[in-house]
Amino acid sequence: MAVYTLPELPYDYAALAPVISPEIVELHHDKHHAAYVKGANDTLEQLAEARDKERWAALNGLEKSLAFHLSGHILHSVYWHNMSGDGGGEPLAADGVGELADAIAESFGSFRAFKAQ
Repeated sequence: MAVYTLPELPYDYAALAPVISPEIVELHHDKHHAAYVKGANDTLEQLAEARDKERWAALNGLEKSLAFHLSGHILHSVYWHNMSGDGGGEPLAADGVGELADAIAESFGSFRAFKAQ
Protein backbone atom coordinates (compact mmCIF):
# COMPACT_ATOMS: atom_id res chain seq x y z
CA MET A 1 0.00 0.00 0.00
CA ALA A 2 1.21 3.50 -0.83
CA VAL A 3 2.20 5.76 2.04
CA TYR A 4 2.26 9.49 1.52
CA THR A 5 4.60 11.85 3.36
CA LEU A 6 4.63 15.57 3.91
CA PRO A 7 7.34 17.02 1.67
CA GLU A 8 9.96 19.35 3.07
CA LEU A 9 9.51 22.99 2.11
CA PRO A 10 12.01 24.04 -0.56
CA TYR A 11 12.75 27.19 1.49
CA ASP A 12 12.62 28.58 5.01
CA TYR A 13 9.30 29.61 6.55
CA ALA A 14 10.36 33.26 6.33
CA ALA A 15 11.27 33.14 2.63
CA LEU A 16 7.87 34.47 1.47
CA ALA A 17 7.73 37.42 3.89
CA PRO A 18 6.46 40.08 3.87
CA VAL A 19 3.78 38.78 1.48
CA ILE A 20 3.09 35.66 3.55
CA SER A 21 4.25 35.64 7.17
CA PRO A 22 6.45 32.82 8.45
CA GLU A 23 3.70 31.83 10.89
CA ILE A 24 1.16 31.42 8.09
CA VAL A 25 3.59 29.39 5.94
CA GLU A 26 4.33 27.14 8.93
CA LEU A 27 0.63 26.72 9.74
CA HIS A 28 -0.29 26.06 6.11
CA HIS A 29 2.49 23.49 5.65
CA ASP A 30 2.74 21.81 9.05
CA LYS A 31 -0.98 21.67 9.86
CA HIS A 32 -3.09 22.16 6.73
CA HIS A 33 -0.99 20.24 4.19
CA ALA A 34 -0.10 17.64 6.82
CA ALA A 35 -3.83 17.05 7.39
CA TYR A 36 -4.27 16.13 3.72
CA VAL A 37 -1.37 13.66 3.96
CA LYS A 38 -2.78 12.09 7.14
CA GLY A 39 -6.25 11.96 5.61
CA ALA A 40 -4.96 10.17 2.50
CA ASN A 41 -3.02 7.62 4.55
CA ASP A 42 -5.92 7.02 6.97
CA THR A 43 -8.31 6.58 4.06
CA LEU A 44 -5.99 4.08 2.38
CA GLU A 45 -6.03 2.00 5.57
CA GLN A 46 -9.83 2.24 5.73
CA LEU A 47 -10.09 1.17 2.09
CA ALA A 48 -7.89 -1.85 2.69
CA GLU A 49 -9.95 -2.84 5.72
CA ALA A 50 -13.25 -2.39 3.85
CA ARG A 51 -11.97 -4.57 1.00
CA ASP A 52 -10.66 -7.23 3.40
CA LYS A 53 -14.02 -7.36 5.20
CA GLU A 54 -15.95 -7.16 1.91
CA ARG A 55 -17.76 -3.98 2.98
CA TRP A 56 -18.34 -2.98 -0.63
CA ALA A 57 -20.89 -0.28 0.20
CA ALA A 58 -18.18 1.72 1.97
CA LEU A 59 -15.86 1.87 -1.05
CA ASN A 60 -17.57 4.71 -2.92
CA GLY A 61 -17.38 7.13 0.01
CA LEU A 62 -13.84 6.10 0.88
CA GLU A 63 -12.69 6.56 -2.71
CA LYS A 64 -14.16 10.07 -2.70
CA SER A 65 -12.39 10.79 0.58
CA LEU A 66 -9.11 9.53 -0.86
CA ALA A 67 -9.54 11.71 -3.95
CA PHE A 68 -10.17 14.76 -1.74
CA HIS A 69 -7.18 14.21 0.53
CA LEU A 70 -4.81 13.09 -2.19
CA SER A 71 -5.68 15.99 -4.49
CA GLY A 72 -5.12 18.40 -1.58
CA HIS A 73 -1.73 16.83 -0.95
CA ILE A 74 -0.68 16.93 -4.60
CA LEU A 75 -1.89 20.49 -5.18
CA HIS A 76 -0.09 21.72 -2.08
CA SER A 77 3.09 19.91 -3.13
CA VAL A 78 2.93 21.84 -6.42
CA TYR A 79 1.98 25.07 -4.61
CA TRP A 80 5.13 25.14 -2.48
CA HIS A 81 7.34 24.98 -5.56
CA ASN A 82 5.37 27.72 -7.33
CA MET A 83 5.97 30.17 -4.49
CA SER A 84 9.18 32.16 -4.24
CA GLY A 85 10.56 34.96 -2.18
CA ASP A 86 12.17 36.24 -5.38
CA GLY A 87 8.94 36.21 -7.38
CA GLY A 88 6.36 38.82 -8.13
CA GLY A 89 6.27 41.84 -10.31
CA GLU A 90 5.28 42.28 -13.89
CA PRO A 91 5.57 39.18 -16.08
CA LEU A 92 7.81 39.92 -19.05
CA ALA A 93 8.31 38.03 -22.29
CA ALA A 94 12.07 38.15 -21.62
CA ASP A 95 11.42 36.02 -18.52
CA GLY A 96 9.77 33.31 -20.61
CA VAL A 97 6.23 34.16 -19.47
CA GLY A 98 5.12 36.10 -22.53
CA GLU A 99 1.76 34.33 -22.74
CA LEU A 100 0.82 35.52 -19.26
CA ALA A 101 1.93 39.07 -20.03
CA ASP A 102 -0.08 38.97 -23.27
CA ALA A 103 -3.19 37.71 -21.48
CA ILE A 104 -2.94 40.45 -18.83
CA ALA A 105 -2.51 43.11 -21.52
CA GLU A 106 -5.45 41.73 -23.48
CA SER A 107 -7.77 41.48 -20.49
CA PHE A 108 -6.75 44.58 -18.52
CA GLY A 109 -4.85 46.79 -20.93
CA SER A 110 -1.69 46.84 -18.82
CA PHE A 111 -0.05 45.29 -15.78
CA ARG A 112 -0.71 48.50 -13.82
CA ALA A 113 -4.45 48.24 -14.60
CA PHE A 114 -4.38 44.54 -13.62
CA LYS A 115 -2.85 45.40 -10.23
CA ALA A 116 -5.35 48.20 -9.69
CA GLN A 117 -8.25 45.83 -10.17
